[in-house]
Amino acid sequence: MGRSGAAVDMGLEYIRKKYNDTLDIKFTPGYAVSGPTEAGAAAAELYYKHNVDAFIGPGSSTSVEAMGHLVTQWNLPFITPAGGSGTLADKILYPTLTRMSPISVESYSYFILKMIDKYSWNHFVIFHSGSVSRLHWYSMDDILKANNDYSWSHYEIDQETFTTADYERILIDASKYARVFILYTNAPETREILLVAHRLGYSKGEYVMLVTKGLDRSIDESYWRYGDDNDEAAKNAYQSCLFFTGEAVSSAFAAFEQEVKERALRDYGFDYVGTNTSVHFLTASYYDSFVMFGQVLNETVAEGGDPRDGRAFAERLWNRTYPGVTGAYTINSEGARDSEVYMHDLDPATGAFKLVGRYIRAKDSLIIVDEIHWPGGGPPLDIPKCGFRNDRCLSSGKLGTVR
Repeated sequence: MGRSGAAVDMGLEYIRKKYNDTLDIKFTPGYAVSGPTEAGAAAAELYYKHNVDAFIGPGSSTSVEAMGHLVTQWNLPFITPAGGSGTLADKILYPTLTRMSPISVESYSYFILKMIDKYSWNHFVIFHSGSVSRLHWYSMDDILKANNDYSWSHYEIDQETFTTADYERILIDASKYARVFILYTNAPETREILLVAHRLGYSKGEYVMLVTKGLDRSIDESYWRYGDDNDEAAKNAYQSCLFFTGEAVSSAFAAFEQEVKERALRDYGFDYVGTNTSVHFLTASYYDSFVMFGQVLNETVAEGGDPRDGRAFAERLWNRTYPGVTGAYTINSEGARDSEVYMHDLDPATGAFKLVGRYIRAKDSLIIVDEIHWPGGGPPLDIPKCGFRNDRCLSSGKLGTVR
């Protein structure tokens, strides 16, 4: 509970204070679980031993999948601050589940494909690892398998075993097929790939890297600046990238973030500052989950409804817009949070990231909000003039007669 406990406490305090006259909310803390099996066992104990009326959490999509089958049988309300997995969109399997994830992996995939279509990039290569990027890769793979409009390939990388030579090998091989690289990697993996690409000359404008940023680092200078000898090269390398993230801070978030940091240290002994850890949007989703739950619970009780009827409760939750610490959000007809995805690039003058684009999944709308910095003066060509392997150009004086 170190990272999320403070947000949970704040959400509980809010709804207890706001609905003090009508609701008597009893909160049973859950358990720290390390996987789907433990999550299912914990849910069963909470249901049979503590007679809980609703579940909020956990923050792992695979654990939610395991719990979801049980909660469906019990027909109880179920809200997860996560739920980015496409599997959880199945309303036959999970009819009472509301997904609050600020990171819809499908939205990221469609945003990237919107950019690919915008610039007519029909050839691309995907790099993915088993880290934070796994669900993003699965989502894109599913979409592309149902679409024959693109020519693409992919490489799986392993940060634990890959050497600089391994990164160089796959980048050189990928350059034979595309100039657009999609990266589903964590922050250290991304930096290593981009540094190698920079040394290979791939950051001069002929290539573009489309990077899905996970929650492991904030979208600020710490994402590329590590305080080592490679910082200047990293700054140059990152200018050939566009970064896709769920982060777009609302005016309320700064105050929320500060309070979470103070409470986490005071009440849970977790030092956000000392560990250089960000209060990411998943933590805010815990708070928003409680606030939303309290509002709908109050309405249900006031109208004489059954708060334990998970399907009916879900119908009240969905197709509505709520205020949140990360900005207003909508729960759509499928029980998922319709959140925007944002695109940033690196300002070469300052080394800071700037917002250059937004994607609204509910409207399937791509909006460019600022000028994109292209190292080559414009977006890369889908296929270089001389081809991926320079086989379309013949050097002067090289053409001879074959005997």
